[in-house]
Amino acid sequence: TNARLSNKQLYSYFLRTVPPDSLQSLALVKLVENLKYDRVSWMYVVEPYAEGMYRGFVDYSDGNIIIANAEPLVDQQEGFDASLWMQGYQRILKGAEKIIVQSGNYKGSVDLAKMNLNNGMYVEDRLIVQSEGGAIILVNEELTKEEMIAVRGQMGVMPVSQGAKFPAYVEFLKTTTKADLPEPWSTTLWDKFGR
Repeated sequence: TNARLSNKQLYSYFLRTVPPDSLQSLALVKLVENLKYDRVSWMYVVEPYAEGMYRGFVDYSDGNIIIANAEPLVDQQEGFDASLWMQGYQRILKGAEKIIVQSGNYKGSVDLAKMNLNNGMYVEDRLIVQSEGGAIILVNEELTKEEMIAVRGQMGVMPVSQGAKFPAYVEFLKTTTKADLPEPWSTTLWDKFGR
């Protein structure tokens, strides 16, 4: 799904079966714009997918969204040591940004969600927006029921596809109401597109 594979000069015989990850970056930018914010903080795991999300966000925002703080976090595919991410989290928590954009591969997204929980990131005046991994972890039973309830201040962005790749996620969205998404971030998109 790497966007570089779309370069036909380098990969003239490459055919896509899924959309490039860069569409998620564009969706993240559009979401922030629709929420009428022009300042965010970013946290991303230092691995190709998440770095691509961050770089794509920077490119697509074209300087119209200020990234007040960007925290690259050590990739931890084997185990997890929270102390390696703590300084980045502390800097983000000191910021005034209401939207924190995060990106990591599947394991990185799980680690981000758990670290968010353990560090008080989910509060009513802050929205955590993750790339695709953040959407998937909400349906793949990586979090306990208590953790699932606690991460209600998080949303994930996924590329559009034909058919339900994750039926449980589709069912979750069908049961979501406006009351589940507290202001200020729910009303703009909800009033335009919601039930």
